[in-house]
Amino acid sequence: SLKELLKRAGDVPLVIKLNDGYHTPLSIAEQAQKHYERARIITVGDTLSQLSSFFWPYAPKDVPTMSFPFLEELTLKMLERSGPAQTHMKPDIYDLPKLDAPRLRRLCLQDYFVPFDPGNLTSFELLYLFRPSEEALPPANRFWDMMNGLSNLRRLSLESCVPDITLTENQPAAAVHFNHLRELRLAETIDRAKALWSH
Repeated sequence: SLKELLKRAGDVPLVIKLNDGYHTPLSIAEQAQKHYERARIITVGDTLSQLSSFFWPYAPKDVPTMSFPFLEELTLKMLERSGPAQTHMKPDIYDLPKLDAPRLRRLCLQDYFVPFDPGNLTSFELLYLFRPSEEALPPANRFWDMMNGLSNLRRLSLESCVPDITLTENQPAAAVHFNHLRELRLAETIDRAKALWSH
């Protein structure tokens, strides 16, 4: 039983993966949610309608109130929140407090966003299956702050998330350095990809 597994685990941080709704009893998912703060790895993402939101029922504004002292890897693929369902994608989410996860090294956000401390990340993915409105994307200055903070990154994947960062003649290019980067994936419009690459 789950209680017996948790008892045997003792103080060992947990690996929680809820990404197969066909084979994950909802009772197990509900119990798993109660132990997110003990997790070392959290993976949430399901193609079944509404299951991603059931497995991870927290709006971005709720996440900063939580603490994840052991979390090293977080994957949130909120598939059914894409397109018109992206009601949580509002400009004020970029002003929220950062995710309290001091050990976080790998972060994947799909159709979802929560502020985070970029300095410790070695892998970062931010993607949207349907491009949000321009107002829902991070402001250019916040986007550059995020990029510049990813100083230890080895893997970067960006899809339909780059704001309008086209440089004007009077706007100097702010160089972004990824000294440890080994893998880059960029899926964007040609204009925004070129603007990003120019930095």
